Amino acid sequence: MKTENSVKLATDATLKDAHFLRKHGSWYHDTEETVLVVDVQRSNFGQQHYINLGIFVKACSQTLARFPPKESECHIRLRLESLMPEADEESVRTLLDLDNQSIGSAERQKRIRGLVSGIAIPFLLQCSTRTGLRDAKRNGRLDAAVIDKRVREAIF
Repeated sequence: MKTENSVKLATDATLKDAHFLRKHGSWYHDTEETVLVVDVQRSNFGQQHYINLGIFVKACSQTLARFPPKESECHIRLRLESLMPEADEESVRTLLDLDNQSIGSAERQKRIRGLVSGIAIPFLLQCSTRTGLRDAKRNGRLDAAVIDKRVREAIF
């Protein structure tokens, strides 16, 4: 299905370039220790979008009911803007709000591609191992994340 949604277009193109695979509307990257998941969510109340990031830790789950897991099934979950300095969070929300016409489509896509390639993908790749997860936790990069109890007990 062809979309003209500049948030999805930019995110899709960037993740495809980074060798993530698409299935059921989400993007994933399977590693030895984790499955990294990216999902673009649209608000039910307007054209606001969210780029959700998920990390499924294989060692913390006996079985995987479906592959890849949905972002909501991941052990660690957060939104892209939570990785930004607090002062930049609102500008990211504005960028992902298609109701806000102050940013043209081409500029919006360029900036979203920069955020996904420069922030989201490096963060997810860092978190693809236990060591990387511990480092991210120690450096405060997971402060805004929802972290499953099994991961807190097994890794942190």
